[in-house]
Amino acid sequence: MQKFFESVGFQFSAEQYGIFITNGGTALYDDLVELVHYHASGGQSVVQSVAKILLKENFSGEIITFLKSQTAEMLSDKEFFALIVSANTGEKIPVEALPAAAPEEEYVWREFNLSSVEEYEQAFKEVKLEHKWSFFKEQLKPEIRLELTKTDEIDIPVACSKIGGKPDLPDDISWPVENNEAPLSFLAQINLAEIAPAGFNTELPTSGMLYFFYSSTQESWGGEIEGADKFKSFYLKDTHGLKRRDFPEFLVEGIFPSCAVRFRYGYGLPNWEYDFVAKNLEKSEQYPYIDVSSVHNRTRTKLLGHANSVQGPMEFECEQVTKGYTWKDTKNEKIKQEIKEHQYDWTLLFQLDSEREAEMCWGDVGRLFFWIRKSDLKKHHFEKTWMILQCG
Repeated sequence: MQKFFESVGFQFSAEQYGIFITNGGTALYDDLVELVHYHASGGQSVVQSVAKILLKENFSGEIITFLKSQTAEMLSDKEFFALIVSANTGEKIPVEALPAAAPEEEYVWREFNLSSVEEYEQAFKEVKLEHKWSFFKEQLKPEIRLELTKTDEIDIPVACSKIGGKPDLPDDISWPVENNEAPLSFLAQINLAEIAPAGFNTELPTSGMLYFFYSSTQESWGGEIEGADKFKSFYLKDTHGLKRRDFPEFLVEGIFPSCAVRFRYGYGLPNWEYDFVAKNLEKSEQYPYIDVSSVHNRTRTKLLGHANSVQGPMEFECEQVTKGYTWKDTKNEKIKQEIKEHQYDWTLLFQLDSEREAEMCWGDVGRLFFWIRKSDLKKHHFEKTWMILQCG
């Protein structure tokens, strides 16, 4: 979705995408994609007009409903579509006379369940990308995948890794809250002593506990610095003396059933939407790369690795927001270049999917991504994360 609007010159913030989706924008987006497939330049002119209106009307539900009715009519009525295209472009040309977008050849997708470096190398051969293996082998990152099993709270020992339920905290740590004192929802605790197998090297400590909390009402999607109090992560070196903490009195929403965690170890590749990936692939190689880099048949909740993004790369946004810039500021070329120079200082720390076992749903069945600067990861400053919610 992000790349789609960027292709016609519009960059929305993560929060704006969140509002768009929450207010029913997914159906409108699907219509816009179909219009572009129906007629490339005409459809793109409609997308530009829609984007301008969305910005002007602050992505309101009423305007999205109205625009959806218009796009639906364009898809069913060629004359109406031709009229709108003519109004947008100034060309009085019937749609039948305009060159139609060439249909894409149907690609037969394949599913891979890859973990080891050797499995990835074999998959590259199978999709005939072995000539690109030397480059992409260097892009592999180790990741620790979490498999959840819904488990009664009493059956998960104190100080063990878990998703949902009640956290295990020492007496001197207060339940994390927002600036307005609203309690955050407990997401996860990861006992790092449980994830240090021999030969699998990461920059995580080999002991201690990592904690993750988020707004019980999902108020912030990570698009503005003002939302910094809507999530929290922190690290405790000492796991002795932990006690299971009851939920705060005023925590009503965002209470999830407890889940035991099983860890799996593997490697992952970056999303095809990264510029450094795209420039190393021919157009005909894009789909085969998506085949081997996607995460078919595997969990999407994990520590480290590459983010399995829903709306494209997030490193630029992390750097932009934490430096206090808005998406409008990035129209300034100097600011944009400043952000680009440091965007890859960021790396994924924790990714939490909309987990059925834990009854978690982020936005429209999306994911939470906790990012950290590489320098802070090395120093174990896990409180210095930035969280972004993405969904389809």
